[in-house]
Amino acid sequence: MYYSFFFKALVILILSQTVVVQNCQTIDPNYNQPGNSCATCDPNFLRVIAPTGNAQYLCIACAPNCQSCQNSGSYKCDTCLQGYVLNKNSLTCEPCSAHCSQCDQLGRGTCNSLMCEAGYGLNLSACAQCRDANCANCTENIVFCNSCVPGYALSGENCYKCPQYCATCSVTYFTENDVGSVVPLFSCSSCLTGYTFSTTNGGTCEAPTVTNSAGIIITLVISVFIITGGSVIGFYIGKRRALQSQ
Repeated sequence: MYYSFFFKALVILILSQTVVVQNCQTIDPNYNQPGNSCATCDPNFLRVIAPTGNAQYLCIACAPNCQSCQNSGSYKCDTCLQGYVLNKNSLTCEPCSAHCSQCDQLGRGTCNSLMCEAGYGLNLSACAQCRDANCANCTENIVFCNSCVPGYALSGENCYKCPQYCATCSVTYFTENDVGSVVPLFSCSSCLTGYTFSTTNGGTCEAPTVTNSAGIIITLVISVFIITGGSVIGFYIGKRRALQSQ
């Protein structure tokens, strides 16, 4: 009998910790049937009283892509997730333009000003990729770039690659090269790690000077050999002649 009571108590304890109601985040510990009533529902679900009554609460889905539907009710929406806009007639969520985070001004398939992702800008009220592939931000118009990706400098509407070893730079002016093409001239403002900034030509980055230690050692050895070797040879020749004269 003791074991029977212990087993029943264990079953009740397990059931009290088990979520039977689907899409429930936390169960209602005060409901008379443990696990059959929900206190807090998962995101995008609405807590409603069950048709059976008895103070039992279930979780019903909001509209797809909805953040909250507390006021509008199940399968509808009050506020939508980022990238979606609320249709005020149907109380459902409709997608913004691709690569857009907010479009409540003009509605479905469009995008608000300054709400396109990095590398995208507005084109006919929707987000499109910036014309220059190295443009980081072209918020108001895909043709006009506002800032470039790291390692590029903005001049006018375009992004130009910084010179070698240069981390950040600016275009100082344009000139004509030997074949008649107009090319930018740069001024570096910071260098890649391991390279040295120089004020030469308005700002450049130089590779560190490499000392050829092996060459220096070989040169010293040869020099010492020549100096000492000459002395040894001279001494040997002089000694041999002295012996021959005896």
